[in-house]
Amino acid sequence: MKHILFNNATSSDGSTPGEGGTAYGSVADKTIALFNADNIGADSLDLTTAATNVSNFIIVQAGPSNELVFRTPILARENIERVKTTTYVAPVKQSTTIALASISVSAGEEYTVKVVDVTNGYEPYPVQTVSYTAKTGDNASAVAAGLRAAFTNHPRSLVEVSGATTNVILTGAFPSLQTQEGISITSSPLAQSFSTSLSESLAGATFTPTPTAPLFGTGTYNHVRYLEENSQAGQGFLYRMTPFQAEKPVFYSDPALTYDLVSILYRTNTTPNIAKSNKYVEYILAYEAGTLANDSVDWEAVFGF
Repeated sequence: MKHILFNNATSSDGSTPGEGGTAYGSVADKTIALFNADNIGADSLDLTTAATNVSNFIIVQAGPSNELVFRTPILARENIERVKTTTYVAPVKQSTTIALASISVSAGEEYTVKVVDVTNGYEPYPVQTVSYTAKTGDNASAVAAGLRAAFTNHPRSLVEVSGATTNVILTGAFPSLQTQEGISITSSPLAQSFSTSLSESLAGATFTPTPTAPLFGTGTYNHVRYLEENSQAGQGFLYRMTPFQAEKPVFYSDPALTYDLVSILYRTNTTPNIAKSNKYVEYILAYEAGTLANDSVDWEAVFGF
């Protein structure tokens, strides 16, 4: 099981005075705060130092106007198995450059490039095939331009195309946990990972430089939204097979932000005869990228790891 909390502010929550016997209402807007579960009316705990004198914790997420959005159960320090912080890593699109400078061009010859989407690890679907037939007087640059135009005008946009003179550069989509495939009515690429093959007429072409491999990265909006959908049963709402009306879940992942993630693995008291998969529950804390470093927040140190 997973639960995810969001700190969508450029700073983390510091120690704040309690109000009305509880400090929940004083947590800064859109931030995550940590409390001593044995003295909940006190200030929130300092996230820059180890809370060695605290045995039980509660983690709180506040929304706009200090609205209490999420509160974890009481977490006993002795049951925390692991704490790990992963800083934001930008995703990388796959890119392949086809250099046509050395090809032999003949009028009436057809030059073909085929791209196969292998995001899901299988072939031959989906496939994008483009061709250009050389005209009298054409050279390698004309063939490259013809192939670039064929990719641009193709109804199945598996990759986007760029380049100049004799180069044809193919670039895929940003890798995402939510795989997309099929015919696109826009120019946006769909293939996260693709293979490229050339016709015999392009025997003189080379792939240069070494193709850039796709990289998922971490802490992207697509990444945290996927985690949030699964933690809140969002997929169950979107793909439910029930006649009953379900309440639409509220999502707090922000498309404009990237995130540093803190993973807290917590042992439960579930026994194997009940559910082996629930031996652990994972609490993920998503902070706007850079916030943890700027505020010197160290969740490993707070819990003594």
